[in-house]
This record gives sequence, structure tokens and C-alpha cells, in this order.
Amino acid sequence: MAAEAPTEARDVAMQYFSEARDAFTRGMYTTATSRVERALRFLPNDPAMHEFRALTLFARGRYQEATAGLYSVLAVGPGMNWATMAGLYPDTAVYARQLRALEDTVREDPKVPYTHFLLGYHYLVLDQREAAAAEFGESARLVPEDKLSASLYQSLTAPPPVPEDEK
Repeated sequence: MAAEAPTEARDVAMQYFSEARDAFTRGMYTTATSRVERALRFLPNDPAMHEFRALTLFARGRYQEATAGLYSVLAVGPGMNWATMAGLYPDTAVYARQLRALEDTVREDPKVPYTHFLLGYHYLVLDQREAAAAEFGESARLVPEDKLSASLYQSLTAPPPVPEDEK
């Protein structure tokens, strides 16, 4: 009987996660946040759900909370790519407006490190590596003890390795 609990918990979590994605697609970001948080009660270590939760918070303009979630996701692996992100939106123009709002926030108050980190993440999703590096670098400059921002900056600015046959 105990062996069934994880499968049952996963099924419940996936149902809530599906509801969260549906709500997000309809622009119901608060509902999407609520549903993904319910899903996380059953699968608390699921990085995809944490990243999606951060996206719901980003869409709502709750940048500090979004950054906290993304920080833990990026500390253990890469985030979404553009194809995945774009698939969550009914129209990429919605995402573009949300991104512009974040860019405006960074311009209005450039001394807030978490907005730079969040913007770096979104530029990384868009494969705008130079822009992402600049934002992670600024986040690391503003918070010198932020090892993750510094590491992401380094990984984006390091020269590519030279293949053995070209040495």
C-alpha cells in the first residue's frame, strides 16, 4: 500500500500542475500560482514546478519572489529554453510585454540586484547570452557574496574550449 502513495501523490501533483498551466495560458496568474503551489506540496523538489511558479510570479510583477525561486532552480541546473517558455503563452506578445515591464523596472532602479538576476534569466531563456551575462554580472557586482550570479556570468563570458584536434 505504501508503494502506491508516491504514484498517487505524483498524480495529484500533476493534476494541479496541469490546472496551473491552463490558468497561466488564460492569463489567470494568481490562480496559476496557487495551483502550482498546491502541486509543490506533493512534489516539493520538482525543479520544473519551481521554475513555473517563478514564471507565474514574474507575470504578476512579483520579481523578488520570482528570483528566489529561480535562484534555487539555476543553482542545480539549466532553466527553460525559449521553445518551452513560448509554449506556455497563448501569444508571445504577452511575454514581450511582461519582459518590457521588467526591463523598465531595472532601468528605473538599477541598484536592485534581484531584478538584474531575473532579467539575466529571461535573457538566457531567449538565448541572448551577452545580455544575460551583463545582467548576471551586475547582480554579482551589487551582491559580491552571490556566488551563483558570478558563476553564471563566468560561464557566459568564458571562451569556448578548444577541441583537442585544434590545439
